[in-house]
Amino acid sequence: MENLNLWLFATIIVILIVSLLFNVGRKREWFTLLTEYGLIKELESYFSGRPKLSDEDFYITYFQDQGIPKEIPIRVRGIFEEQFEADFSRITNTDDFSEEMKFIWGYDSLVDVEIVMALEDEFDIKIENSEAEKMKSIQDIVMCVWNKKNDNPTMRPTEPPTSVQLP
Repeated sequence: MENLNLWLFATIIVILIVSLLFNVGRKREWFTLLTEYGLIKELESYFSGRPKLSDEDFYITYFQDQGIPKEIPIRVRGIFEEQFEADFSRITNTDDFSEEMKFIWGYDSLVDVEIVMALEDEFDIKIENSEAEKMKSIQDIVMCVWNKKNDNPTMRPTEPPTSVQLP
C-alpha cells in the first residue's frame, strides 16, 4: 500500500510538471504573438503614407547612383525582414534605428546581435562591435558591408576616386 501511494504521488507530480511546462510554452507563444503584433502595428504607424518598394525599386531609389552592387542593399533589407518577421518594404536608406525607429529594439533584446551575426554569415565578413555601434541606418549597414566586401574601409562609393595630377 505504501508503494502504491508513493507511485501515485510521483505520477501526480510528473503530471503537474508536464502540465506546467505545457502552459508556460503556450504563454510564451501568446507573448510572442502579442509582441509581433505590437511591432507590426508600430511599423505600420511609422511607415504610414510611404509607398512599398520592390527590391528593384529600393535599390534604384537609394543605392544605384552610389555604385553599390544590387544584392547588398536587397539582402540587408531581407535580413531585417527575416529577423523581425515583418515587412520593411517602406523603409528608407536613412531611417535612423537609434532615433525615430528605436522602438524596434524593444521587441527582442537580442535581435541586434542576431542581425550582426546574419550579416556576417550572409556576406562572409566580420563586423566589430565598434562598427556595429556606428550603424544607425540601412545606409550605414550597406556601406559597412560594401566597404568590407571591397576591403576598403575608408573609401565611400559616393566619393570620386582621387586622381593623380601629372606635372
